[in-house]
Amino acid sequence: MPSTFDYNPQAKYEVRSFDVPYQEALGQPLEATIYQPEGDGPFPAILFVHGGAWNAGTRTGQEIFNTGLAAIGLVIV
Repeated sequence: MPSTFDYNPQAKYEVRSFDVPYQEALGQPLEATIYQPEGDGPFPAILFVHGGAWNAGTRTGQEIFNTGLAAIGLVIV
């Protein structure tokens, strides 16, 4: 089966990140952060789920890791 995209882990991309509201709870927006390589896609994506149960850590606690993955051509949500 042919791939729908050509992924090259040796490629290096500039990364942009932005927050997207996906739900509202108690009048406050809940947001997902997208880390996206700049350039022509499509890019493969990884869904990163922070497992802190709203008690420990934050969704931005893995920013360095997620930015690094996006820099090699992966979209992180």
